[in-house]
Amino acid sequence: MLTIFNNFNLVKFIPNTIAIKGKTLKNNIETSCVVRCYDRITGEMVSSTISDVNGNFILFGSRENKNYVLAVDSEEKYNIVVQDMISG
Repeated sequence: MLTIFNNFNLVKFIPNTIAIKGKTLKNNIETSCVVRCYDRITGEMVSSTISDVNGNFILFGSRENKNYVLAVDSEEKYNIVVQDMISG
């Protein structure tokens, strides 16, 4: 199972954005995969990255609206997972 470690740390960064820090795990093992952040109201993708080999990532999100973060399994064995309602 692909999961997003949901202990996000939010840090104010530049006007109208927040930094979102997290970790991706597959079957409870740290894994690298594509991670994207979307504005929950507009649906616009705010940022995208690839988590490192330890599963760590930092994304930028909207400060104005809530965000959702999704992780994509690069091996396509598991569904996309989402962490919703992220705000700063």
